[in-house]
Formats: sequence, structure tokens, C-alpha cells
Amino acid sequence: MFNANKLSYLRKKEKMSQEQLANKLNISPSTVGMYETAKRQPDNEMVTKIANLFNVSTDYLLDNDLKDVNVSEDNKKLVQSLAEGLTNPLNKALYSKASELKNDRDKEAVLKVIEAFINDVDNRDN
Repeated sequence: MFNANKLSYLRKKEKMSQEQLANKLNISPSTVGMYETAKRQPDNEMVTKIANLFNVSTDYLLDNDLKDVNVSEDNKKLVQSLAEGLTNPLNKALYSKASELKNDRDKEAVLKVIEAFINDVDNRDN
């Protein structure tokens, strides 16, 4: 479900009025107000527009995150860093794909691949 508080937070973080946001999304200011008070839910196309505008994932706006995934202690730090680093396009893609998986075993496997990739990139920088 669309998280109204996150939209309000993102708009205010960018020092944008509801009217300014409405203009950017080509909707009425009252519609923005209804989204922010959860009186109305944006459709999928609008969620995508909002995500692109604020450079966040649709998963972030829809609260589709990995917080309920049963992962090992070793991978909890990785999951947290992915969740916090969603402005990075690569992290957004990896996070989105991992959250689409249906079982914890597959999610754990994807997290291990992501961790190996990150370690490889970190080692190349040294």
C-alpha cells in the first residue's frame, strides 16, 4: 500500500509545496493532499512518476521492503545498507529484484550474490 507519510516527507525534504508537486505530476493540488492524507491511493503509473521524481524506488513508496525477510545476522547489515542506499540506481535495481522473490531461501541467495558483488567492487578500489 502506498505510504502517504513518505510522499509528504519527500515533498517537504525538497522544499516543495503541494501545488508545485501537483504541477510536476500534472495533477491537482487537492489530489496531492488526498495522497498525503491517505484518502486516495495513486495508481501504478502515478506511483512510478512519484518515484522517478524523487529518485526513490516504487518499493520504497509502497513499503515493499525486506524488513520481514528472515535473513542471517551476517546479511542483516547488507539488507540495511541496501534499504538506506536506494538513491543509488544499482541498489534500487538489486533491492527491487530481491523483494520480488517469494521465499526466504531465494532471498538469502540473492543477498549473498549482492554481497559478493559489493565485496568485489570494494576490492577493485583498493
